[in-house]
Amino acid sequence: CCASAAPAGAERGFAAGGRMRQEIFPDAHGIDTWDEAQAGWLYVHIVNSMAYREITGEEPPETPISARTYTEHGLPWFDLCDEGKGDVAASETLAGVKSVKEMDAEKGFGTQQDDGTVEVKAGQVKWIGAGGIGGKAGDPCEVVDGEW
Repeated sequence: CCASAAPAGAERGFAAGGRMRQEIFPDAHGIDTWDEAQAGWLYVHIVNSMAYREITGEEPPETPISARTYTEHGLPWFDLCDEGKGDVAASETLAGVKSVKEMDAEKGFGTQQDDGTVEVKAGQVKWIGAGGIGGKAGDPCEVVDGEW
């Protein structure tokens, strides 16, 4: 008798948390290096599984990959060799951003995610230096054997 309305999308979002670090380096090249006339837009849509299916026509992935699953499958983690590059000061506006865990605690929700420590084997961490992944001779973070 009646056509059903499209289901409303569930609320989605991002929050702070986790152990990943982000640094923003000062521009080493200067503003005159960049062609400001060549700009573009990137639209990012965060959708739930129902919307994913409707948009793509495909079944959504079973579950987002966790740090634990990523590590258990031996996938690489990366560390950046960035000594001496400086760092742009953190935004005061973002200083008050709370993690999902903090917001859940304020609302009286129990833990909704696996916050357990994930042991990453040393061989899984790849450092990225000036020469790319693994670096190359002469990189500022290269460990050079000395005479002890």
